Amino acid sequence: MRLTTLAIWMVALLLTACAGGTGAGDPPAPGGGQAGAEPTDEPTGEPTVARPSVDPSELREQVRGRKSRTLTGRLGRDETLEGGCAWLEAEGQRWQVIYPRGYRLDIASGALFGPDGKIADDGDTVTVQGAAAPDMATTCQVGPVFRATSVEV
Repeated sequence: MRLTTLAIWMVALLLTACAGGTGAGDPPAPGGGQAGAEPTDEPTGEPTVARPSVDPSELREQVRGRKSRTLTGRLGRDETLEGGCAWLEAEGQRWQVIYPRGYRLDIASGALFGPDGKIADDGDTVTVQGAAAPDMATTCQVGPVFRATSVEV
């Protein structure tokens, strides 16, 4: 009996809250408020435009202004992580490198291939030049992403 009474009270409370003077059935007055109401700063249900917290020209400069840098580190990999992931361990962290066109990393063997064939194996030291790409996400999530423009062994 208690449970039934509690359920009835909860339903009644919900119905009262939903119908309780929201003006949902009233036509909107000019300016977005209810008819006869003073304008307020409360939300009107109208779509709003999101304003960037950073000036767009400043954001463009941040993207263009990425500093070129060189990373030297050891190739590493884990075949079980997210179906296979590889990285370059440099500067005390793992970097997920996006290699330039013509290069590919075989995760199964850990070998790095260049345009002319195999150039490095898992555990070898490799140097890449390029820039960090903090705005990129990857499935591996082993560390920050680095867009390489050149590779040296």
